[in-house]
Amino acid sequence: MSQHLKEKNPFLDKLLDWYDKSKEADQQEIKKSKEDFINEIRQFKKEQISNTIVEHDKITLWSRIKKTLGIG
Repeated sequence: MSQHLKEKNPFLDKLLDWYDKSKEADQQEIKKSKEDFINEIRQFKKEQISNTIVEHDKITLWSRIKKTLGIG
């Protein structure tokens, strides 16, 4: 090995320290945003979540099939 690899480089040490600190800060920010998102989801009421639109008018089976297929 060359002599240059054995010696410590203060610039590289500072750069690595900066990298580690910024990486840790990013991880903390991501963790906080995940927790905020989870708390936001938990505030939803189960009644508010649905994948279908509630229709008050009764429609026939044929009308529902045409609507689903996008025909009419």
